Amino acid sequence: MGYAWNPTVQGAKSEGTVLVTDEGFEPLTTTGEWPTRTVTAIGTDVELERPEILQR
Repeated sequence: MGYAWNPTVQGAKSEGTVLVTDEGFEPLTTTGEWPTRTVTAIGTDVELERPEILQR
């Protein structure tokens, strides 16, 4: 099943979509062309790659 996660903070929004299966989850919205940061979901041992702020 697909799930979209839409965290919002003041002045910014980030959306990510993952496919959840019996084996785990697969991020569907990563491109490999945008900087990311590894984050840990609070209260779990799950680590996710989330988009980082683009700095030029």
